[in-house]
Amino acid sequence: MPADYDGDGRADPGVYSSGNWQVWLSGSGYAAVGPVLLQATSADQPAAGDSDGDGLADPVAYVTNNIHLWLSSGGYQHSGPYGLSGN
Repeated sequence: MPADYDGDGRADPGVYSSGNWQVWLSGSGYAAVGPVLLQATSADQPAAGDSDGDGLADPVAYVTNNIHLWLSSGGYQHSGPYGLSGN
């Protein structure tokens, strides 16, 4: 899931597999970060975006009508799930 995870204005390659994210940061000579287990499953639909407005991409996973976030501004601690009531 390519996105700007380090805030340098360039997309960084990212891979999501079986609940793990691994990212290669362009601003650090493509140094690898991860794999980071984000308490997700391989059935999740991954995405990335700046969910907290700090200029860095945040991993996002959508599963069973719920959104799970790992916010860069919070040290990538899990936030959520967010979704419809009753889900």
